[in-house]
Amino acid sequence: MGSDSITMILQLAVMILLIGVSAFCSSAEMALFSLSRPKVLSYKESPVPVRRLIWKLMDSQSRTLITIIFCNMFVNSMVSMLDETLLEKLHLSPAATLAASAFSGIVILLLLGEVTPMTIAYVFSDKWAETAARPVYYAYRILTPLTALVEHACNGILDLLGHVRNVGLKPEEYLSFIENGVERGSFTAEEGKLMKETIALRRKTVESVMRTRSELYYLTPEDTPETIRNIIRKHAMPYLPVSRDERLDNADAILSARLFFSLPEEARKNWLHSACVQDHALFIPEASTLEKALRTLKKARAYAALAADEYGAVSGLITQEDIFSELAGRSVELDEQTEFDVVKVGPNQWMFDGMATLEFLKSTLSLKIAPERFSASTLNGIFCELQGSIPQQGDSVSFDHVTMYAHAVSGNRISRMLVTLEPGDALGADIEGGSVV
Repeated sequence: MGSDSITMILQLAVMILLIGVSAFCSSAEMALFSLSRPKVLSYKESPVPVRRLIWKLMDSQSRTLITIIFCNMFVNSMVSMLDETLLEKLHLSPAATLAASAFSGIVILLLLGEVTPMTIAYVFSDKWAETAARPVYYAYRILTPLTALVEHACNGILDLLGHVRNVGLKPEEYLSFIENGVERGSFTAEEGKLMKETIALRRKTVESVMRTRSELYYLTPEDTPETIRNIIRKHAMPYLPVSRDERLDNADAILSARLFFSLPEEARKNWLHSACVQDHALFIPEASTLEKALRTLKKARAYAALAADEYGAVSGLITQEDIFSELAGRSVELDEQTEFDVVKVGPNQWMFDGMATLEFLKSTLSLKIAPERFSASTLNGIFCELQGSIPQQGDSVSFDHVTMYAHAVSGNRISRMLVTLEPGDALGADIEGGSVV
């Protein structure tokens, strides 16, 4: 075998090797850039080192892309030069040389170096991304000076074209990710629903959930424990602002009814300086989103805050419970709710959760109501059935000797319902204690 033949065989072997490198570059690009943004973000704190490496590469994805493209173009150029050298040594006719060049350059390189590996990498993107991450990272480090220069030039051009950098995940992308996760079994349907409701908090404002000013009652430092107890019982207020100058707009503290009742009788006499009082009144704009309001409440370690309108006047009161109930109240299925809270607020008057069942009302107040009387199974549904429209705060309906009053409304449902019985129907309904939700 002559030296020319050996040279041709070596050149052919090198060309095949380069086509393999080209295939690797193409497949690595496809695998890495096929990973969803949420998945890449989840790799940041992954215990698997190669996944953290993927996050590092995709965190600087423009340089990673430049690195892969540069390597691929360099390899393809080398393949083209070797191809021309081999064809010259074959001494073919011009037509045969053109045909062989087209076959090797288009069919072989395109099919084996681009299309096929990219298709395979797309199908197995997760596994192949982990396989390709280390070699790509090594090339990334070696070519950093070059890629930094190219990236700077590209960013300058993109800035001139109005490109916006560092755009975070949009709500639509999160929702799409959640839906895909539910379809693939990553999340249960209930988990997906809860996450969607959490994202929906971004659009809801304090004004849509808060207790309005007309519902509020405030305390003064001179109020006795008995007065406070009567106000809480009568108006079913879990939190009460405290004002030293008898003006709600100047409230400077907030009392928790639950903590007040947990105090011993003797400690209630000094209630203003006890643990039941949040000694600073936190104010939140009523136009704030629930997401911001919850973050503000947690940062201040406050359980409630007063909502203020654009003029600085108190327009309502918002609590952490209100925000959580807005989230969970619409996410939990009715048949999953097995326990409801009730509190007796006055003679023959009880405060119920609007989503409590008719059976719960019957058993709690010892009422006899025929099962076929209503088609709805919840108090909120019965209220709508009797009224024939979506309930508004302050609406009331009656049946037999029972009066139902919409004490608080969240969205299109009653969150707190005041139920009043005529004295003759209150037998067996002597309930003390409980809590308001």
